[in-house]
Amino acid sequence: MSYPAIGVESVAMILGPGAWFGELSVVDGGPRPHDAVAVRPTRLLHVPLGAFEQIAMAHPILYRDLGVLVCARQRAALTFMAQAIAQPVSVRLARILGAAARAAGPDALRMRQEDLAAMIGVSRQTINKELKRLERAGMVELSYGKIEVREPQALRAIGQRDTAEGASLASSMR
Repeated sequence: MSYPAIGVESVAMILGPGAWFGELSVVDGGPRPHDAVAVRPTRLLHVPLGAFEQIAMAHPILYRDLGVLVCARQRAALTFMAQAIAQPVSVRLARILGAAARAAGPDALRMRQEDLAAMIGVSRQTINKELKRLERAGMVELSYGKIEVREPQALRAIGQRDTAEGASLASSMR
């Protein structure tokens, strides 16, 4: 989570088991730009910067691995920005729900519509309208504070297509 304005939360990433985060501050030594929030019981390994630096002095390849992780996040951010500009809301929503479902595993997503809206860059009302369409199509089930993905493959199919195909597939469920 980040806080781009006073009183406003923004979901930056949704990560699943085994994911690393916090690498940016290891690279530049700056403050952490995000808060991590666990939505279910979690085991977390925190590696203090000093400990990482000691290990990396003995095994310099760790810095390369860290660089690869940073590059992967940078590529994902650039891809997300390009898609946010070029793709319709329905395609962006399907892509985010598909990825979040993959990260959540068999559990329902505990995500507010406001968070989804912020990730996609639209209003909560627009997200609600699109989620209702997905629910009518049997792809998701909505309840207070959570979204259960019923058809992750169908969502991924919408999200993996190019803009024209994804929009066409998404509009066919209206």
